[in-house]
Amino acid sequence: MDRPRLLFVDDERDVVEALSRALRRERPLWDMTFVTSAADALTELHRTPVALVVTDLRMPHMNGAELLTQLKREFPKTMRCVLSGYADSELFDRAWPIAHVMLTKPCEHHTLRSTIARLLGEQVLAAA
Repeated sequence: MDRPRLLFVDDERDVVEALSRALRRERPLWDMTFVTSAADALTELHRTPVALVVTDLRMPHMNGAELLTQLKREFPKTMRCVLSGYADSELFDRAWPIAHVMLTKPCEHHTLRSTIARLLGEQVLAAA
């Protein structure tokens, strides 16, 4: 069985590296890619579709809400999760209707893991 592909997007390299370390135990289960811009995320998605995108909201050039909007339009079956420290922002309000799940930073690693597992499980059930 193929491992589900996940894509993590955050413009802060330290956050991307921390996510990679926090999720290292899941590498046998999930094929994970980490990028530092929405443009890189879209390039990756056009190369190979993913099951789930986890994105920050505040990023230069294209913010997370814009990325989610484009994802919903071009890749409607891709699950969309926000992981952001700006829960009281206008961006959060814009992303809310187009994200499947909204998580705030800091987020406990076990919460992120269980949320991803739940989303992937829901996706498998929806596809059946």
